[in-house]
Amino acid sequence: MKLIGLIACVALAGLAVAGCGTDSDSSSSSSTTTTTTKDAVCAARTDLEKSVSKLTNPATLIGGRSAITDATDDVKDSLNALEKAAGDDLKPQVTATKSAVSDLQTAVGNLGSGFITSNLTQIASAIAKVDSTSSTLFSSLRTRCGSS
Repeated sequence: MKLIGLIACVALAGLAVAGCGTDSDSSSSSSTTTTTTKDAVCAARTDLEKSVSKLTNPATLIGGRSAITDATDDVKDSLNALEKAAGDDLKPQVTATKSAVSDLQTAVGNLGSGFITSNLTQIASAIAKVDSTSSTLFSSLRTRCGSS
């Protein structure tokens, strides 16, 4: 089960997450040169898929607080670009994913207060929620953009 794997990975990375993280030079990229709404939505979807993949990658979790924060910010930026491109068409799915991202930001912000194991469990659960809600969003886009 993916959640168990995330929890295990986060637990192993506990000290790294609580300590100093590594800087990341990567950034999300949104296509701004598309010529049609469909192209813009599909490009934004691809960017969001890459951002979510980076967030759920164990290397990001081991990278510490700053790596998780950077990956979360990339997801948030990509999600905002998708929302702008799609308009109201995907509002429920986008809203659910934004809520999951917000929960993750809160969980990461709680690092350093309370018990580390509780904090790490909250982060793992929040990442799994971002993965789940974004998967639902990607499924909704499959008819518009095809599978990737």
